[in-house]
Amino acid sequence: MHIALLGGSFNPFHKAHLSLALSALNFGEIKQVQLLPAKKPWQKPSQMLEAAHRIAMIKLSIAGQSNICINTSELERDGLTYTIDTVEALPPEHKYYWIMGSDQLQNFTTWHRWQDILRHVDLLVAHRPSYPLEIPSEISEELKKLNKEIHFLQMEDQNLSSTQIREKIKNSQSIEGLVHPEVIKYINTHNLYKE
Repeated sequence: MHIALLGGSFNPFHKAHLSLALSALNFGEIKQVQLLPAKKPWQKPSQMLEAAHRIAMIKLSIAGQSNICINTSELERDGLTYTIDTVEALPPEHKYYWIMGSDQLQNFTTWHRWQDILRHVDLLVAHRPSYPLEIPSEISEELKKLNKEIHFLQMEDQNLSSTQIREKIKNSQSIEGLVHPEVIKYINTHNLYKE
């Protein structure tokens, strides 16, 4: 089976995350998207909502999407979260794609053992506003060695981030249309992101 993987803090999961996953399902032979909530990403600050809340909001957001599921492997590991550990532990019988934005592609060579990641997955890249769809030369050279290429997702640009959503909540602004309506209820019920 062809499986696409979308990693992230999902703090919270929003409409652009869902658009990415749905776009991946329209690409080639991909039959499933697995969402990988990060435990403690080494490149991000530690102020992150506990995993149970983030998973609950993802479940609300993907209700009814039978081809999108949650993979909790990164949450179950101790220590910092490295993508290479995740992809090395994947069942070998499937073909995998790693979904990322063009912003992440520009700094992919800073990821731990990035060359080894490319041996396990194909990159599936979506354009992010202000970040060109250019492949850094180091990555191009590595892909040539592996006889692989980068795939580009066809989707509308969405200038939306979890940071923006958290800021809006903190400032008592509406987040309607940015996250699933049930996620808004969940955030309000549990009084999340208020400080």
